[in-house]
Amino acid sequence: MEWQLFSTQQISVAAGAALLGIGLAVLYDIFRIFRLILFSGTISIFIQDILFWSISGCATYIYILAINLGEIRFFILAAELLGALIYYFTLGRVIYGLTKDIVYAIRSFLYKIFVFITKPFRKLLKKHETNKKDKTKKKKIFENIKILLEKHKQSIV
Repeated sequence: MEWQLFSTQQISVAAGAALLGIGLAVLYDIFRIFRLILFSGTISIFIQDILFWSISGCATYIYILAINLGEIRFFILAAELLGALIYYFTLGRVIYGLTKDIVYAIRSFLYKIFVFITKPFRKLLKKHETNKKDKTKKKKIFENIKILLEKHKQSIV
C-alpha cells in the first residue's frame, strides 16, 4: 500500500515538522543555558551533544513514523530545519541573550558577596604571610650577623 500525501496534508505535515523543529531548538537552548550556568567542560559538552542529537533523531523518527508511515520525505526534514532556524534567529536569540545577562548578573552579585565575606580572612592571611616573610628575613639577618661575629671572633684570636 502506497502512502501519498495531498497538498493540504503536506502543508499540515510540514507545519507539524516545523513545530517539532521549534521544540527541538528550545531543547537545544535549554542545553546551552545549562552549559552557561555550570561551566561545562569539553567532555560534558560532548555528552550533552550526543544526548541532544539522540533525542532529536528519535523525535524526528517517531514523527515521521506516526505521520508518514515511516517514509522519509525531504520536505518534512526541511520544514523541521526551517522551524528550528526560525526559532533560533528570532525568539531563541532574545531568550538566550536575556538568560546570559541574568546569569552574568547573578554571578557578579554572588562574586561581590563572596569578596565581601572573605575580605577579613584574606587580610588575615595576607598579614600572616607578611609576618612569615618577615620572620624568614629576620632569621637570615640574624644568621648573617652570627656568621660575621664568628669570623670577627676568629680574626681577633
